[in-house]
Order: sequence, then C-alpha cells, then structure tokens
Amino acid sequence: MIVHDGSGNPVQGVTVTFAPAAGSGSVTGGTQTTNGSGIATVGSWTLNTTVGTNTLTATAAGSGITGNPVTFTAEGTAGAATKLALTTAPSSAAQSGVALAQQPVLQLQDANGNPVGQSGVVVTATVSPAGATPSNATATTASNGSATFTGLTLTGTAGSYTLSFGATGLTPATAGITLSAGAASKLALSTPPSSSAQSGVAFSQQPVVQVQDASGNPVSQSGDLVTATVASGPAGATLTNATATTGATGAAAFSGLAISGPTGTYTLSFGASGLTAVTSGSINLAAGPAAQVAFTVQPSNTTAGNIITPAVRVTVEDAFGNRVTSFMGGRPTVTVAIGNNPGGDTLSGTKSKLTGTGGNAGIATFNDLSIAKAGEGYTLTAASTGLSGTESAAFSVTPRAAKLLVFTVQPSSTPAGAVITPAVQVTARDSLGNTATSFSGTVTVAIGSNPAGGSLSGTKNQTAGSGVASFADLSIDKASAGYTLTASATGLTQATSTSFTIAAGAAAKLALTTLPSSSASSGVAFTQQPIVQVQDAGGNPVSQSGDVVTATIASGPGGATLTNATATTGSSGAAPFSGLAISGPTGTYTLSFAATGLTAVTSSGITLGAGAAATIAENGGNGQSAPAGTAVATPPSVIVRDGAGNPVSGIAVAFAVTSGGGTVSPTSVATNGSGIAAVTSWTLGTTPGTNTLTASATGLTGSPVTFTATATAGAAAKLAITTEPSSSAQSGAPFAQQPVVQLQDANGNPVSQSGVTVTAVVASGPGGTLANASATTTGSGAASFSGLTLSGTVGSYTLRFEDTNLTPATSSAIALSAGAATTIAENGGNGQSATVGTAAR
Repeated sequence: MIVHDGSGNPVQGVTVTFAPAAGSGSVTGGTQTTNGSGIATVGSWTLNTTVGTNTLTATAAGSGITGNPVTFTAEGTAGAATKLALTTAPSSAAQSGVALAQQPVLQLQDANGNPVGQSGVVVTATVSPAGATPSNATATTASNGSATFTGLTLTGTAGSYTLSFGATGLTPATAGITLSAGAASKLALSTPPSSSAQSGVAFSQQPVVQVQDASGNPVSQSGDLVTATVASGPAGATLTNATATTGATGAAAFSGLAISGPTGTYTLSFGASGLTAVTSGSINLAAGPAAQVAFTVQPSNTTAGNIITPAVRVTVEDAFGNRVTSFMGGRPTVTVAIGNNPGGDTLSGTKSKLTGTGGNAGIATFNDLSIAKAGEGYTLTAASTGLSGTESAAFSVTPRAAKLLVFTVQPSSTPAGAVITPAVQVTARDSLGNTATSFSGTVTVAIGSNPAGGSLSGTKNQTAGSGVASFADLSIDKASAGYTLTASATGLTQATSTSFTIAAGAAAKLALTTLPSSSASSGVAFTQQPIVQVQDAGGNPVSQSGDVVTATIASGPGGATLTNATATTGSSGAAPFSGLAISGPTGTYTLSFAATGLTAVTSSGITLGAGAAATIAENGGNGQSAPAGTAVATPPSVIVRDGAGNPVSGIAVAFAVTSGGGTVSPTSVATNGSGIAAVTSWTLGTTPGTNTLTASATGLTGSPVTFTATATAGAAAKLAITTEPSSSAQSGAPFAQQPVVQLQDANGNPVSQSGVTVTAVVASGPGGTLANASATTTGSGAASFSGLTLSGTVGSYTLRFEDTNLTPATSSAIALSAGAATTIAENGGNGQSATVGTAAR
C-alpha cells in the first residue's frame, strides 16, 4: 500500500499492519513500515484452501488518515485435479449381474478437495478381491468434472468387495459393496445321478439340481419344475419319475428317477423353463432283471420234414430287450411250440432247452426242430417260468417234389353248355401230402366216364402255378348223370374225379319272337306289340315264368320315353307286351328288352312320326316396333307341336288384329312341315301406340297366342299449325298471338325432333314483308315464333310456314290494318295559283 500526505507526497516511516479476514488465508511479514516512496508491502499472502473470495486489510498507524484501512481481495480458484471423490456412493449391496440400484457419481478434486471442472476424464471402476467382474465400468467427466456411471453391474461370486474408481494420474476413490446372488439363470447338479444303473431300476444316488445365477451362485427360488430328459445314448430309452420341484433353497431333489432302455452309455439333461439346462456325466446302463424271452435267431423257411436251420435261438431279456446273463435262481429253461399252425402239424425235435453259460449265457439254442406239413405263416412260441412269453416271426414250410395229382375242387353238376363252377382244380402233391408248390408242369383234363357221349369244351391244358392247375371254363354239351374227369401230367400219378351230372341249360338271354311295328306315331301304341322269349345260351326256349322284361330306348333322339314298358314271362317263358308306345322326338329308334340276369335283346329300327297336335306357341315376330301405318319387319309366326314337342304340319291357324287398327294377311295359315304357320305381313294402325294380333287353333294348349307391336310416329313429312297467328294485325306490330308450328309424319302424328328451322313467308296479300320470320323446333318437334311481324299494305294476307323436304302449312287469313302514325308529308294542292280573295282549287 502507499501513504501520502495531504499534498500527495509519499510519507516514509508509517507502520502498516496487514491482516487477512477469517477464512482468507494467512500472511507473512504482517507488520511493515512505509519506505521512502511511502510504500509498505506485506511479506506474502497465502489464500485459504477453499475456492472463493479472500479479504486482506492494511491498516496504517495513526489517526486522520483517509482511506484507512485499505481492503484487498483475491479470488481462490481450484488447483489442478489430483484425486477422485465419490459425491454419490454406489449401492452398498447388489445382486450379481444386476445393475447397481444407486449408480456412483465421481468428482475431480484438487489436492485441497475442491471440485475441478474438467471434461473428458475417463473414470474406470475395478473390483477387489478377485471373484467378480464389473460391466459398464467406465464413465467420462462432464465440463463440471463430474462422471456419472450408468448400468454399472458386478457379476461374480457372492461376497464382500471393494470398488475402486480411478483415472490416469489421479488418486482413486473406493467404496465397499456386498454382492449377493443374481437372478436365476441356470441349473447345476449339486448331486449327480449314479454313474451306473440297471435298466428300469431307480438310480441308487438320485440327482439333486440347484438353481444358480449366471455366476454359479445358488439362488433360493422355489417352485421351478425341473425335468430330466435323455441327452445322449442308445435310441428308444425312456425315463420314469423324471420331474422334481425346487424348494425354498432352490434345490430340486429327484426321487425314483430311472432309465429304461437298451444297455449302453447315457447322459441326462436337466432343464426348467427360462433356465439354462445342465447335463450329467456318463451313466453306464446295464440290463435289468429278467422279464421276458425273445427269439434272437428266428425260425427260417424250411422244407417239410427237414431240420430248421440255422438253429432257433431264444434269449432271456429284461423288460427293455436287454439280454440278461446272470440269474439268482439258476439258469432258466425255455420251451418252444408251434404258435400259428396253417398246416395243422406238430413240432418235432427237442422242444425244451436250458439256457447256456459264458458267451451263451441267457440263450437257449434249438438245433433239431422240424415240421412235416407245408404251410405259409407258421410261428413258434417260446415260454419260460416266471417270464413273459413271445411268438416268432412267420416262416414257411415248403413241400417236397411233386409225386401225384388229386382233384382238390371236384367238378360239380351244371347245366349243359354252362361252365362248370366252381372252377375244377387239380393239385400236385408230395409224398407227405403237401401241395407241391414248386410243380409248374402242364396238367391235362379229359372226360373219363362219358355216359351221353358229350364233348368237353374249354381250356383242357393248364400250366400249374404253385402246384395248382385251375380249369375255369370247362363245359359239356350233353346232359346226363355219371360223368367223371381225369387229370394227368408227365411223371405223376393220374387222378380221377368224382361223378357229376350235366343238366339242361339255364336261362341266359332274351330273344324277340315278335318284333314291334317298324313305324309308329309319337305317343300311340305300336300296332304290332312285341313278344320276348327267355332262352338258354344255345338259343333254346326256357320255360321260366315270373321274369319281368323291361323295354328301354337303346338308340334314337334324346328325351323320348316309353309307356307300358314292362311285361312278365308266363310258364312258357314268353313275355307279350300290351300298349307299348314311344313318346318323343321324331326319328329312328331301337328298343332294348332286358330282364335281371339275362342278356338283353335289341329291336330293329322303328321310324317314329309326330303325334296329334297338342300345343301352339309363339315362334317369332313378337314385341316389335314399326312406324305407324307400316308393316313390322318380321311377320309373326306360331309353331304347333304334339305332346312330345314334335312339330305337327297341316294345322289351320287363324290370325286376327285385336287392337290398334291395322291389317294382317293372310288371316288363316296352315302349319308347314316344321309345324310353323306365319302371316305374310302385319301392317300396324296409323296411330302410335300398342297393336295386338292373335293366332288361334281350336283345341290346342296355348291358344290363342297374342303378339304385340308398338306403332311409332314416322319420319317428319309435313308441318302443321297448332296455334294460328292473330287473324288481324297492325302493319309493323308483332302478332298478338304468335304462331306455333308442329312437325308431323305423313299420318299427321306429331314427330318429336329438335333443330328443324321453320321459316314464315307471305303466301298471299297486297304486298308485305315479315320480321322475326323463323323459329326452331324443340325436342317435342314444336317451333314457337316470337315477335313475328307483318309490315306492308293494308289488306288480307295468308302466311306459309315451310322447311326443306317438308310439306308446308298455310295460315288462315290475316286482316292487316294501318299501323301507328309515324310521318307527315304533302299530299296535294301545292304550287297552285288563284285570284286573290278566292279559294285555291
């Protein structure tokens, strides 16, 4: 500071005391004396450690010194960042894998603990001791020097940890935290299942499964259903008692869990909804207790009487098909027998065997079994006391070589000429009586005993198939009792059948002994009614009553029907028809006559003509329109048909106009070969509107037929005045009544046509002119004049209204009078001379 006298001169030797205010730091050399320049300087002023304003006073000794004391201020600012401090501590407790509920906030500070505003410093969180790892473990300072963490999470083993927050060159800040288990994430085997077990037997050590978080910490979570499944191992295995539920500690203890299936090495998987499954170590599964027997070498196909090879083997198994090799009660005995027995035979050989030892333990071998009778589909059964029995796969016993022939289907009595049914069958057999299925030679049959000298027809030589020859088409033509057949084949003993009878032939077909008429009318019974006879296959009449013979149309135009179309055979086998008739379109027909079980017969052609006329109907020309007074374009016509719809010719039809006027020609017409009657012309009345015409034929349905046609106005041909102009008028003044002119056709019918320009001209009179002398027709065909004016010499006039190509119309007389006075002019007496005092003449 500096001290002056009243004149501004520096004063030397004044004692000055420097004193910092509270919280404003400290000074050295706090008492000083002004020097020759009047200046006193404190030794040093050290600011307070807290950021903010510091105050220092300098007081000069003495009184009356203006400005005494002098106050100094200095601003204390933060120093360089040297450390980190937690302004928001992290949660003191957290779950593994779950973000801290309270995320930490770190502040940069100088050595005195003042906040330092500095952005871009990366603060990193680390954990000690080992066992947990942080994620989202960095945060960067903002401009105020604060770093706020987001999503900071510890994942690891539950326990107590220290979080350290550090940055390059700065003293870190720390906080303690207790880590507990996180959310349930996976399963773990706290007790694994036994490493070896028997199929179908519960594990001696039942597994215990623990719920854990992602870091392997046990999670106390009850109610999770844990399911065991086979993860690996031979196919087809199943588990029993395969679920357990976690208790309060999160542990699920299984009870009675067992694998049932083929022996081998397995692993099990334990899973629960929403949790990662755990897989067990290897489990060696051995066979379970003996439960059943099974054919492990099936009986194979063999020849009758020969030993079945290879030897049949039956194995003792547990319930899941695993071979059992040790038995507490000693080796079991297995007994075999025939199961399915298509040949009705008995099993030969040693049928009960003790199971083997060593490599054959649990196996019974049968090496001398045989069956004498051939058949397909044999099976063997195997049984052992206390165990479930079994049945083998099917096998066949084939016969030996053929030795003789036998009739295995004998010929049966049958009608003459009819095939012997069932088919005769001859079989080749071996020495044991089995069908020799390998025989495929030719077998020949012939008549043996032939009492009537009949002939055998059909295929008499057949090649055997599987040792059997069938003769499906044999027949004999002569009737008699006592026939036999013989069967022979090269190298085999011949066979002779039992005796049989050939009777008369059975009814086989129908024949027409009387044909229906070759021509007929539709709906009219045939003049000659048909008679149908039952016959056998050879064409002989068969006396068989009660057969219903039905006639149907075999060919002809579609839509025809028959009446009285059935007849029944009498005792002679004949069926006479009565009243049989065809109703339908004309043309050529054939009829088929049939009865159940008999071959039908078809008639010759029948020419069908039309029947009696039954209906009349419109054929054409209805609903037309034409200008009034002209003929319609299509002359009306009707068609006459019989009851089946066939056209009928020669029917008289009367035509008559019934409304609208007009004429028809001719008034009576006969139908032609197509059944059609048509007029030559129908001319409509001269007045627009509906015209009707009837066509009648006595006694026919649909009569009379009514035709309608609409008469329309013709083309415009002339003009007509519908409103006359005024009968009197003043020259130069519009008619008080303006004329209206109408377009008309030649018959005087109004014609609706717009756009026709009608022009008025003076038709007669002493001489005049017209103004506003044209008008145009509207859609109705009317032209209304407006302002039509006649100017000219007074007198009587007529007007004519005309248009190109139309006949004009002429008005009634019009008396034209003088118009209003408009001028004055000399009329006479100009330019005279007369004596004064006298009148001019």
